[in-house]
Amino acid sequence: MADDADDLPFWLPHPGERAIVIGQTGSGKTTLNLTLLRWLPNSPVVVYDTKEEPKFELLPNHRLAYSPEEVDDAVDDQGVDYVIYRPAIDLLTDWRELDDLLTRHYHEYRGVDAYIDELFSFHGNAGTYGKGLNALYTRGRSRGITLIGSTQRPARISQFALSEAQHVYLFHLNKSRDRKKVSDDTGMEEMPNPPKFHFWHYRTDEPFAPPVLIEPVTLPAGAELGYTDPLPADAEAEPTTEIGHVWIGERNFLSLR
Repeated sequence: MADDADDLPFWLPHPGERAIVIGQTGSGKTTLNLTLLRWLPNSPVVVYDTKEEPKFELLPNHRLAYSPEEVDDAVDDQGVDYVIYRPAIDLLTDWRELDDLLTRHYHEYRGVDAYIDELFSFHGNAGTYGKGLNALYTRGRSRGITLIGSTQRPARISQFALSEAQHVYLFHLNKSRDRKKVSDDTGMEEMPNPPKFHFWHYRTDEPFAPPVLIEPVTLPAGAELGYTDPLPADAEAEPTTEIGHVWIGERNFLSLR
């Protein structure tokens, strides 16, 4: 985790901000999310892992939890930096019960950051959502909660999950309706597909203001300036480091490792 929030590069979520990472399966979302989680300065972070993603177990000083009571114990443990909460299978079929977990987080875990691995799981049909998700996105900042959400199905999530985010990390999306949803709800230009393992990063300081495309920025430790990619946006691409290439700005890349 980052030692000091003041040292965070502005392309990373700062305390109290909301971020959303969007892209289809295999596009690089999880790898980026692990990077973002390692940089969050608060400890612990509760990871709502509805898909039992084994990569989250790479996070240092983590503890697995399978019930709200186990989450409570882990949050109170000073030696735990990441609480990986894997809800029971019965909860995964009821978005309302999943949302109750977020309501609980809002009321009981002040100052504890949250990462939601698949936002769609916390929605009903037609983007219906509950008070827990709404509270974390619209009021979480007042509780000192930084929130990162991730989804491969932006067309099926609520508008505010996109419009309230200060950071939008957009990966490869095959379906045009998904790309249109992102554009409609954030005000950003609808972009063509970047190659897999690359992404565009947008940031806005004001809710509902159109995010702007970020130019290359001062790099944190462990990152090096990459290159200007000569390939067309739909070309295949492979990562060259453990993290891969990060698309920030006008086809400029950063290599994180």
